[in-house]
Amino acid sequence: MSTMKYRLANLEGFTIGQLEQEIARGGKLVTYAWTISPIAFTVRNVTDVYLVLPGEKDNHWIMPTIVTGLFGWWSIPNGFINALQSIKVNRSGGLDVTGDIMANLDETSLATRTVEFKVAQSLFGKATDRNRTLITKAVNRTMPHYREVDEAYLGRYINTQEGEQPFHVIGIRSAEPIDSFRESLLMNLRKDFYKHVRFEIIPLDSSDLAVKLVEQGDRLKILSS
Repeated sequence: MSTMKYRLANLEGFTIGQLEQEIARGGKLVTYAWTISPIAFTVRNVTDVYLVLPGEKDNHWIMPTIVTGLFGWWSIPNGFINALQSIKVNRSGGLDVTGDIMANLDETSLATRTVEFKVAQSLFGKATDRNRTLITKAVNRTMPHYREVDEAYLGRYINTQEGEQPFHVIGIRSAEPIDSFRESLLMNLRKDFYKHVRFEIIPLDSSDLAVKLVEQGDRLKILSS
């Protein structure tokens, strides 16, 4: 998997120590989403990263939102869906990447204002309310035949390769192998989602991916919970 790179937009003249002080006072490092959709395909990406200070008026979300509003809708259905998601992210304050930036920042990357993510702390974003509702329904349709399932978590995997779309990851905690449950759940998901929509269904074990999903995703309200 290729590493992600972010440009730092408004940190000229900062030292790492000064940046740490601003973050300790409540500052955040934030990026904003944009989508453009020529008829045949959809491109979704993020802006440079901005330091946003407490009480500071944040206008950085406006331009990517305008671009998305003008050019993000035209590919069906992905353009419309991704445009809505980009606008929602921006209107809610952008994507907070403070932990990831600071985990990978050094003097050289600060001087060049380009940070390469060799260590990723934020793997998952939140699913939209609509998708979370539909996925919860699919899990509950699957549950009656698999009572050994104890809980389920949902996250939108965002640490993707350049050009790769984020996708949903569903974590299942069960004392039994989840292979049969996975196959049945995928069949139920296809009742509400197109075939090209990607899902990964994983066991909630001690793996790093499963631990991050529990930390950063949403616990679904399933029949046994």
